[in-house]
Amino acid sequence: MPDRGFDIVIQGAGLQALETAVSLAKARRKVLVAEQSPKPGGRNVAFRRGQYEFETGLPGHEEGELCYADAVAMDFRLRELGSEVWYDRAITKTDENSVTLSDGAVVPCGDIITDFTPDAELIGRTFTVFLGLDVPAEALGVKHEPSGEIHDLELPGNARGGGCVLQLTKYLPRGAFDAVTEADYFRWKDRTAREIVETFEKETGADLRSHIEEIDAATPATWARKLLPPDHPGRARRLANALHPPIQHVVVAEITEREFAKSYRLVPDKEKGTEKLAVFRAGQYITLKLSVDGRTIWKPYSIQSGPGDVLAEDGGSYTVTIRRALGGLGSGYVLDHWQVGTRVDISAPMGDFYYSPLRDSRQVLALAGGSGITPYFSLVSAIADGIEDFSMTILYGSRTASGILLREELEELAERCQGKVKIVHVISDEEPEGYEHGLISREILKKYAPAGDTTVYLSGGGDFREYAEKETTVLRLPRRRLRHEMFGEVKDGRSMPDWPGDIKEGDFAVTVLGEDRTWSLRCRAGQSLMDAMEHGGVGASFRCRSGECGWCRTKLISGEVYVVPASDGRPKGDPDNGWIHPCGTFPLGDVTLELPRRE
Repeated sequence: MPDRGFDIVIQGAGLQALETAVSLAKARRKVLVAEQSPKPGGRNVAFRRGQYEFETGLPGHEEGELCYADAVAMDFRLRELGSEVWYDRAITKTDENSVTLSDGAVVPCGDIITDFTPDAELIGRTFTVFLGLDVPAEALGVKHEPSGEIHDLELPGNARGGGCVLQLTKYLPRGAFDAVTEADYFRWKDRTAREIVETFEKETGADLRSHIEEIDAATPATWARKLLPPDHPGRARRLANALHPPIQHVVVAEITEREFAKSYRLVPDKEKGTEKLAVFRAGQYITLKLSVDGRTIWKPYSIQSGPGDVLAEDGGSYTVTIRRALGGLGSGYVLDHWQVGTRVDISAPMGDFYYSPLRDSRQVLALAGGSGITPYFSLVSAIADGIEDFSMTILYGSRTASGILLREELEELAERCQGKVKIVHVISDEEPEGYEHGLISREILKKYAPAGDTTVYLSGGGDFREYAEKETTVLRLPRRRLRHEMFGEVKDGRSMPDWPGDIKEGDFAVTVLGEDRTWSLRCRAGQSLMDAMEHGGVGASFRCRSGECGWCRTKLISGEVYVVPASDGRPKGDPDNGWIHPCGTFPLGDVTLELPRRE
């Protein structure tokens, strides 16, 4: 990092801090804003779930009246005025004429403003439920008047497909979070969210639960992760560290050979400092960091094992099952090179393809194609272990009976579920007795769909998911009753129906500006910027590889790009201010990118 000074260093990129920084920069003061998260906004950071956008503003603060787009705009203005904002850097030490950041950098400065540090005690009591509802708030009778212990906030214009966004916040009693452990965290989270929603319904008379299409919740651990430094001694921040480690070191402990696939059991690499693995919800994924031909690539795989496996006293384990994909760089490398004892770095568990008791029906119809069975395997494990409580009918499409992935283990697990899980195999390339034949058609869906209120899950490759979603129209389900795994990586942007027709061929220059170096790359028409960056050895990290999670958020300095609409996970303030997700973005000519600063 260059050794340069600033007139003023401000801790945190909250809206109040950014407003102050802009005012000082206009007065010709050179300002540095150091923010520990990867985005502007401090308490106010937006995130997407499907058609809904949520903004994490704490009620009772002036900032809560503003939105994430305001924070992005002020960040842009601050840079125009010659000042800077450094993300993923917290101030860890202050001296008379300098500050020390979390990456070890010592930054000379005149004055230091740290008055925007949030109240740790308040953070340890804050719980927010984010609801994407499929009807407008007025239709539910929500009037946004002060009512009891729940603070509600509606965000007009944040529901792209109609409906509304409603955020409910409650300040828990002192000490309520102190006894929550990693093992019971998700059940406590679901239970508390239900209590908040039910209390709000009772106070207002509004029926929210019949209209929830998307839901998430920010617990005290979530708020602490966003607002407090990693070394903060409070219970909420310590639990956040355990739930969301920046990296996990694991070692391959066991390999199970299968037809066209292998299963790998991963355990903590205690020699490298990982004592136990982070807990997860059945259906989530981890991303593997792989070094292939001198290049670093990140590949996401669903966790096949159940959440109970990670709670073992020895530090727990994850199991992933990997099938060789045609032309798959990651799968081919793993299958050809991993052996017992191989050391790997992986992400913390991620993703929102899991069962939500407030959002989903008690009956789930799960459609799987090929290796799309792995998240369902985890869900069945959770039902068998008593971690989840719902009924599940799985329609599992395979080409041949002998090629059914995880068949015996899955059927054994289903037997432990006391009748809650039913598995129907659908074979497409042969007609053996005892199976359904062909594809998972409308006729098969009507035959096996549970009677009454049902949520449908889709998991499999892009072609399977597109086909299956069309077939499910026969069930006449409301949109909120259809869930699907991540959109998936688009290998060739030109295959998308709205790809610009005049960009068929081409080889474009891609310039990537890093903190201490610049990369000059080439990218073909239809090739994603992520793929070009990985092949060019750019030091960036990816997670979902489909444009949804926002981990690879990067600044587009110049040039025109195409973004896959179906998986565009950017908050509404990002496109207008030049932020893209390279994994779901394709150049239409020469482009210049700037990587965000990270530790």
